[in-house]
Amino acid sequence: MLVFDLPGGALSDMAELNETLTARDLVDAHRECGRRFVVLLPITPLLASISSLLTAIELFGPDADYLVVKNMAAGKEEDFILWQDGILNRHGQHIGGKARAALGAANGRILELPALNAGSYARIDALGLSFTEALSSPLLPLSQRLSCRRWLHAWTGQLDTIADWLALPAGYRWTI
Repeated sequence: MLVFDLPGGALSDMAELNETLTARDLVDAHRECGRRFVVLLPITPLLASISSLLTAIELFGPDADYLVVKNMAAGKEEDFILWQDGILNRHGQHIGGKARAALGAANGRILELPALNAGSYARIDALGLSFTEALSSPLLPLSQRLSCRRWLHAWTGQLDTIADWLALPAGYRWTI
């Protein structure tokens, strides 16, 4: 699985990986080896972020699998209007709304990365803890350890929906 967490619009720099290798060549090489080629794109409500999916589908083509991860720390569901239907600008031009349809046409999937309490996340980051370490770290107050546990449970619940893409064995349970 490839994870592209680049600034919005930066994915187009991958059009040519080098003078002779394209992104589609990379997909073909993995498929020929019997591996699933999954392009994972985290998105926020911003247009450049959402538009990266259209770029990825154009770059990697129909033989790649696409997984969009909506970063819910960046906004609530209603903030993802450019992902849903889009909007009209002052000239009556439609902006947004195409990426989700393109993902559907490519049989892609969507996960929602739940929002972790900002204070907990800031403290975990500042202390250099992994989320697993945060569960029992005495450097965090109990409320923040519990928030992290709740967040990890919600996130692994999302990951369970793509267990086939992650090649997890039947009945796999995350250890938290």
